[in-house]
Amino acid sequence: MQPEFDPERGLWVASHPEAVAAVLAHPACRVRPLAEPVLGGSAAGILSKLARRTEGEAHRLARAAIVQALAALDLDEVTAVTRRLAKERDGLALTQWVFDVPTRVVAELLGAPGTVVPATAAFVHCLSPLSTPVQLAAADLAADELMRDIGALMAAPTGLTAALCRHGLPRDVAVANLVGLLSQTHEATAGLIGNRIVAVLRGGTQTEGPVINTRRFVSEDCTIAGVAMQAGATILVVLGKSGFGQGRHACPGQQLATTIADAAMAHLEGRLDPAVLGWTYRASANARLPEFFIKETP
Repeated sequence: MQPEFDPERGLWVASHPEAVAAVLAHPACRVRPLAEPVLGGSAAGILSKLARRTEGEAHRLARAAIVQALAALDLDEVTAVTRRLAKERDGLALTQWVFDVPTRVVAELLGAPGTVVPATAAFVHCLSPLSTPVQLAAADLAADELMRDIGALMAAPTGLTAALCRHGLPRDVAVANLVGLLSQTHEATAGLIGNRIVAVLRGGTQTEGPVINTRRFVSEDCTIAGVAMQAGATILVVLGKSGFGQGRHACPGQQLATTIADAAMAHLEGRLDPAVLGWTYRASANARLPEFFIKETP
């Protein structure tokens, strides 16, 4: 099926797998609008340097460095670190555990202090159009803290930080993308774990992807999946189960995320009781992020 125009929202919607693949692969479909305003603030400074928010040569260089750095990871080490931290954080409520553990794993792989975990939780509010002015102000403060703490690792980089540094990215771009890795982990990997928990509580194994949609912005008049599009058009891409995306902006951290999620779920095996645990979803424009609660006894 072709993308369809939604007149109420003033955008195109691509939901069929073939249409989704066509949009994500088309060179005219960009990750930022043509006339996106230049925003101020520390958080915006980080976002402007992320591989997932750039195009052309800047995107190619940053993505190549990230892909190669992640490919050098020892996944057995990732599993061991996740198992250890999952056990250490057992005292947390389940929702906090789901967000805390994967972020803490990546922080350790980077050689970063544990303080980056709450800072990352505050920073991710800059990614949501639903965030309040207070949350956005806190995200800016968190961005300064993250840039300082991750930037300090560059003096004597180890682990995943060293692997990224070997690829010659400018320092500010490298730091921003390491912050981006933390923020993606905090939401997407936590969402992956959370949705696997929901699948267990429902009594099945079918898991929805944590990222349910993304947007692309058409940079020039063109034809996409048989539909004529004009420059400036917006396309809502419904990812469904392919939550890691496709094409040049597909998530390079899929293997890292699934390894962390596998180890986290192994730790929870036999502990998830559907008679006790309920769930709801955090307000989000493009992700499915479960939050868990203890059911009231009758």
